[in-house]
Amino acid sequence: MKVVIIHHPKPYHLDDFLAVSLLLYKYSSDDVTRITVSQFSLEDVEKLASQYDLVIAVDIGKILYISPNIKIYDHHHDIDIPSSLVLVLKHEFPELWRKITNIPKLRNLINFIDFRDRFGLPKALQKFSISDNVGIIRFYDILLSQEPSREVGEAFINLVNSYYSVSEKVSVYNISGIKVAVTEEDPKKLPTSVIFDVIDAELLLQPNVRNLNHTSVIKNSLSPKYNSLNLANLKSRYNVVFLHPNGFLAVIDKPVSRLKHEIDKIVNLIT
Repeated sequence: MKVVIIHHPKPYHLDDFLAVSLLLYKYSSDDVTRITVSQFSLEDVEKLASQYDLVIAVDIGKILYISPNIKIYDHHHDIDIPSSLVLVLKHEFPELWRKITNIPKLRNLINFIDFRDRFGLPKALQKFSISDNVGIIRFYDILLSQEPSREVGEAFINLVNSYYSVSEKVSVYNISGIKVAVTEEDPKKLPTSVIFDVIDAELLLQPNVRNLNHTSVIKNSLSPKYNSLNLANLKSRYNVVFLHPNGFLAVIDKPVSRLKHEIDKIVNLIT
């Protein structure tokens, strides 16, 4: 299928940058052409529709229009219509949108991006309190040097899926006043930062990113109990193949599956 995606040239905003990147990911198996123009009309799009199987316009055109072979995701003609990112998520990625709306941190962040695009940064900062621990705001740095890409779209989807899967992939234990999160999931699929962001744990056990048969024992740097946990004490019982000089990470040469039944021993050693 021949697909053309139309959007405005730089400077990009996070709204259109992510929306176009998501579309590039979705239609990556098709013959996709990306065009940037400053303005166009519905008549211009209809002309393109005679050359392509599908025409998609993002954040340009001042109309919301959806037909079998033409999709215009713009909101600038009506302040009450959500931003192009929300429109693309709702219409092109309904399952991803459902996940986002069920994850408070991500829903709040998307609401921030949407509100910022429609009403400006000062009003958005006044309305929302957003920290960068989720990771999406770091996409702003990409806007300065890169174009929308399939890779960015894939990274966004993976981020949402990792947040959504925490409750299914991570077990939580409370031992001697220490909250411990344990997962056997590959950290490339379920990053440490996401787990700590969703679960306010003091300690995490997960497969080591370099050797999945080893276990990373990681302290949460934001926990008030951070300094009271001494991972060096693990050496008295386990073969610790790596201990970070700053003391926040220890790697044990056993898989998580063999350690998750010894969490109480691990906690007692380090407290």
